[in-house]
Amino acid sequence: MVIRAVQQWRLKQLGMKLGFTVPRHVFGPGLSLAHYGSVVVNGRAHVGRNARVHSCVNIGEADGKVPRIGDNVYLGPGVTSDWSFGHLITIGDETTIVSGTRILCHDASSNRRLGVTWCAPVSIGRRVYIGADALVLPGVAIGDDVVIAAGAVVTRDIPPGLVVAGVPARRISTTQDLDSRRQQLLASRPVFERDGGGLSLARVSELSAAGSEGGYFIRSKRPSA
Repeated sequence: MVIRAVQQWRLKQLGMKLGFTVPRHVFGPGLSLAHYGSVVVNGRAHVGRNARVHSCVNIGEADGKVPRIGDNVYLGPGVTSDWSFGHLITIGDETTIVSGTRILCHDASSNRRLGVTWCAPVSIGRRVYIGADALVLPGVAIGDDVVIAAGAVVTRDIPPGLVVAGVPARRISTTQDLDSRRQQLLASRPVFERDGGGLSLARVSELSAAGSEGGYFIRSKRPSA
């Protein structure tokens, strides 16, 4: 009991210093907090193994219920789940949600006139990629291996394996086509390993040269991140 109390006190002190609230036993093994500051996670939440979470991310509860988040999930800076009805959100394994994405499970647009708020679950499958500043609206089911472009507004279900973009989001390709085009580019464009630390002047010069010639690839340590 004493050891547990000391551990909880140390965790609280560390959280106050770095600006996060992450209770014990919420995340599976391998949690990575990419930056200090403004990460708030409810103690009832359930998040799988190897999660990577950036600053300004909140995972809350409503009526004692919380979102369900799988293994190897990446949550970029400022990813926001529905404050009031986040428990209706399910996120599958190996999904990447990039900075500024918002996921909503309720729509109160008729509340002033009808006195009711529409609520509906959001299901996000496995190996989904959601680009920066996308908006996912209530009642949407997103299939496995879907790619959602930056700034897209998802208003309806997306079948597995599609690439969508726009407002509202519409099909523009398939994930298989996207990956095929990238495979072709791999044969002609340089591939760099991801650096563990800061970039040296030599590396900056090398990347700048490759970028001016049409772009390059960075090899990830883990494909989902």
